[in-house]
Formats: sequence, C-alpha cells, structure tokens
Amino acid sequence: MASSSNGDTKTTHKGNKVVTTIGSVAAVTMVARTILIDYCPPEVRDYLYSGLRDFLDKFSTDMTMVIEEFFGFGQNEHFTSAQTYLLARISSNLQCVKIGKNHGRIPSKE
Repeated sequence: MASSSNGDTKTTHKGNKVVTTIGSVAAVTMVARTILIDYCPPEVRDYLYSGLRDFLDKFSTDMTMVIEEFFGFGQNEHFTSAQTYLLARISSNLQCVKIGKNHGRIPSKE
C-alpha cells in the first residue's frame, strides 16, 4: 500500500510542475505581448511578427502548388485539366482549396 501511494505522490508532483510551468510560460507571454503592444512602434512589431512567422513556417508540413494558367506563350494543359476536374467537384466561387491524400485508404464514392 505504501508504494502505491508513493507512486501517486510522484505523479501528482509531476502534474503540478507541468501546470506551474505552463502557467509561468503563459504569464511571461502575456507580459511580453503587453510590452510589445504598449511600447514598440508598429514597424518594429511587424518586423518581429514577420520574423516569428518565417521561423515557424520552417516547421510547417504544408506545401503550396501553383499551376499557372499560361505556360510560355500558350495555355497550360495542366491548368486546364485541374480546372476541369476541380470545377466538377467544388463550387466555382471558392478562392482557396486544400487538397490532401490519406495513405492506405480507399476513397469512398460520394
């Protein structure tokens, strides 16, 4: 019995440390945000935000694929094919489409 309560105590202390750490990080983040908003000029904030965005984008798994409508002096056949396929599947007033593939799954027919 003594060993099980000892294990529970260790788990509780670890849980408390995690909560305390998260609280500390949140507090520091809020203070830093307040200082940025109150004391930094908008140009400096924009520069810092763009640097942070560029840093976080390096860890992104997203990929952007652009299919140009014209290739050289003529119509791009891949654009025409993609447009024909997508217009049959989605609304024509849509501005952005996210496309993905689930590996190992057979797509269901809708």
